[in-house]
Amino acid sequence: MQRIITLILLLASFPSISNAQEYPIHIMEEGHIIIQVQLTDSITGNFVLDTGAGVTVLSGKLFNKVSSQAKKKGYFTGFRHDGDRLDGEVYEIPALAVGAIQQFRPVVGIYPPLDAMGIDGLLSLKFFEDKPFSIDFKNRSIAFIDNEQSLVLAKNNTALPLELYQHTNVMLDIFIPITINDSTEVLAEFDTGSGYDAYIVHTGYLNDLNLNPTEGRPQTYETQLSREKREDVIHTVNSIAIGEGEGMVRLTDVAVIFREGLIYNALVGSGMFKNKIITIDIPNRTFIVHR
Repeated sequence: MQRIITLILLLASFPSISNAQEYPIHIMEEGHIIIQVQLTDSITGNFVLDTGAGVTVLSGKLFNKVSSQAKKKGYFTGFRHDGDRLDGEVYEIPALAVGAIQQFRPVVGIYPPLDAMGIDGLLSLKFFEDKPFSIDFKNRSIAFIDNEQSLVLAKNNTALPLELYQHTNVMLDIFIPITINDSTEVLAEFDTGSGYDAYIVHTGYLNDLNLNPTEGRPQTYETQLSREKREDVIHTVNSIAIGEGEGMVRLTDVAVIFREGLIYNALVGSGMFKNKIITIDIPNRTFIVHR
């Protein structure tokens, strides 16, 4: 409850965004990124920039403000990382904007539980699918860059291949390669919506990493939607790394959740980059970590 109250107070004082190509963000202590989004000339909201959301969604209260301009586009079924199914209606609204950067006629979902959290929406990667952008975790800003700038950054920094998962014109997720214990490469969903400390791996990798499930620490996990209780196993791995050579980002002694039912090979939050700048270039399918 205290975290929700703090978030509500924060959003009430969130600064207006200028027309520059670089915009302020706020990053919560646990790593959630808050960004101001404009829906019409008179309606703005404070969204979580959630690279793992798949679909951009509005809270119930915010959708009510734009419902007269929304056009129903049908229904959509999505899945959380733990396999929970989420069904809902989707709507086309006139536009979304971060400062001067606009997306016209986006398709969005509605998620009323956000109202109780004091959050107006989740901004997914669909907004950025044709726009390379950088997140500066240290200086708390987001910047939109052009294709030429992105290519230069990729040449001079650590560039990783970016894998996409797309579903019709509604959903988009991204995946990056990580290496566990300097030996096992795993394709992981990159999910800023999970905060800094999310390192979740499919239980099948326990064998690949020669980890004994009975030697890990059991932890009960309840799925958010179906409320199904499951048992995770937590192991501390020697390292998780991305990249190679001088540009490698490597964490040691990392507590990893091994989760049965995970629909991906792995999921990681943004903790590896909390003092860095990253660029996500979806058009060129490149993930760049600035040195």
